[in-house]
Amino acid sequence: FVLRSPEWIATNTALQPQFARWSQAVNRRINRLQDLIGLGDSLYIHQIHHVPTPEGLSPEDVEAIIAAGRWAFVYSYNPDVGRFTGKALLKKVAEYMENARREEASRKESALKYILFSAHDSTLLSEMSALRAPLTGTNAPPYAASLHFGLFEAGPTNFYIRITYHDQ
Repeated sequence: FVLRSPEWIATNTALQPQFARWSQAVNRRINRLQDLIGLGDSLYIHQIHHVPTPEGLSPEDVEAIIAAGRWAFVYSYNPDVGRFTGKALLKKVAEYMENARREEASRKESALKYILFSAHDSTLLSEMSALRAPLTGTNAPPYAASLHFGLFEAGPTNFYIRITYHDQ
């Protein structure tokens, strides 16, 4: 679904001329766009920790690889894919919220006060797509990004859920 899309093919084709040179510089085979996902992530980590990049890569090359890798990663969880991959966790969160709402509405003391799911950036991409607020382009969740679901009472039988995404 993803690898055969026109956008993926066009991006892969546009970057193809660089693959041989980049492969030689990083001593790693780069044959296709998806090979840039892990490499781009590694170069990004090197960049934020001021680790020298491989000789043979210009700063522009590094930025191009990071951007292409982030784009490919985010595009792999595009809204059509993310709605399906994020559905199970979103259903579980909704179930917890509904149970807490029911207990609060009936004034029962709920034992459940806080739930924490630990996840990867791919999970956040999936959940944001399932929520119909997809992250697109090169907007991959940065390290320590988080998604919060809060249940609030607006009256004795009126509740609402506030969802916040923190990416800074």
